[in-house]
Amino acid sequence: MNVEVCIKDNVFTSNVTSIICTDIYIACNGICFPSNDWNDFTDILLGTWAHVMLEKRYKRNKTFELYFMDGSYRMIVHKDKDMQLTVSCIEDRWDME
Repeated sequence: MNVEVCIKDNVFTSNVTSIICTDIYIACNGICFPSNDWNDFTDILLGTWAHVMLEKRYKRNKTFELYFMDGSYRMIVHKDKDMQLTVSCIEDRWDME
């Protein structure tokens, strides 16, 4: 099963800040999370996700979270002893399931 990070080319920048916003979402088997038109702080989001994933790259039997910057969306990622990932998409940051 393929999980894709999709980034559209509708880039928004500002003269006031260096933050870059685009439509960005996760796609898997025709399902988009949070949605196929979700707009977020792309550069911060990808940098944070990359930092967390690099920090956990050699760990086994670990669970970690990847947050979207806007809204209450996150992914809970579990890496098992064989380094296989399970990703759960959560619509509420405070849901502890």
